[in-house]
Amino acid sequence: MDKYTEKKQRNQVFQKFIERHVREGQMYLIKDCNTFLSFVADKTLEKKKLYKSNLCKNRFCPVCA
Repeated sequence: MDKYTEKKQRNQVFQKFIERHVREGQMYLIKDCNTFLSFVADKTLEKKKLYKSNLCKNRFCPVCA
């Protein structure tokens, strides 16, 4: 989870820089990016795999890039 937390923090800094360059709808997606993560794990919970998430799909976003 540390990997996702670090990227989400960089995403919040990214929001300030991109705000004046994108439309309101895209800005909503960027702010909401990576707020939901769903993982699938094996029975022993040793291996986890990201199953679902909400991404903004912006090529400059630290989470999505």
